[in-house]
Amino acid sequence: MVDCVSGTPVFSQCSFLHNNALTMYLDFTSAKVTNCLFHGNVSQVISGTPFATIELHGGMPVLTNCTITGNTACSGLAAILLSVEPSASIKNCVLWGNAPQEILVPAGETDYTQVTYSDVTGGHAGAGNINSNPLFVNVVGHDFNLSSGSPCIDSADNTAVPPGITVDLAGLPRFVNDPATADTGVGPPPVVDMGAYEYQAVMTLGDMNCDGAVNVSDITFLVLALLDPLGYVQQYPDCEILHGDMNGDGEVNGGDIGLFVTCLLGGGCP
Repeated sequence: MVDCVSGTPVFSQCSFLHNNALTMYLDFTSAKVTNCLFHGNVSQVISGTPFATIELHGGMPVLTNCTITGNTACSGLAAILLSVEPSASIKNCVLWGNAPQEILVPAGETDYTQVTYSDVTGGHAGAGNINSNPLFVNVVGHDFNLSSGSPCIDSADNTAVPPGITVDLAGLPRFVNDPATADTGVGPPPVVDMGAYEYQAVMTLGDMNCDGAVNVSDITFLVLALLDPLGYVQQYPDCEILHGDMNGDGEVNGGDIGLFVTCLLGGGCP
């Protein structure tokens, strides 16, 4: 169990799995918890006191891009219990399928908590929040990556991600655009996903208009990328220009033309 009193502890890229106790207790801290997974934890009654999965007492802790799912708290509590006039911030998180509920502020307490751009079972007040199945890859297999079509993709807040955070819990790029998903979050593309894992969109080389196929309609887009790369990025921010990097040298240039033509004519794509 994590037990912190005051201070500004930092937790990043952490997994808290299958504990049989209160998992995290932050008492009047300004803790930063980022890219963390909480799953399968079952809280207990300790010395006659029931506990939640995560308890935030006062202070100004911030949870960003965390996935909190499949945890069980003591009866009447929640995955996250906020008390003593909490001023916590919960941003870009997924709180899904926890029992008996996701977030609880005890009756009679003033709630200063801000929950934004998060996926919460049953919904929660706050900008950008949704109430939709996150479509994890394999819950039974404990794979909490996002599947294609997840409502959490490209739907969070770039400005909420702490400075210096460039990868997700798996060590993969934190900001990845999915051309197949409309951006509903905050910030210029690529818009960050909700949760601890960033969906890693599959790049189809030669598909310059991101319609899922390489065909004659991509020719105009490739020409623009070759002649005016900045113009291409500005006009088509949701389509990665490196789709045109056919030879894998890290840029779109004349060396890609021959391979693009071969791909276009059905001679095989890289």
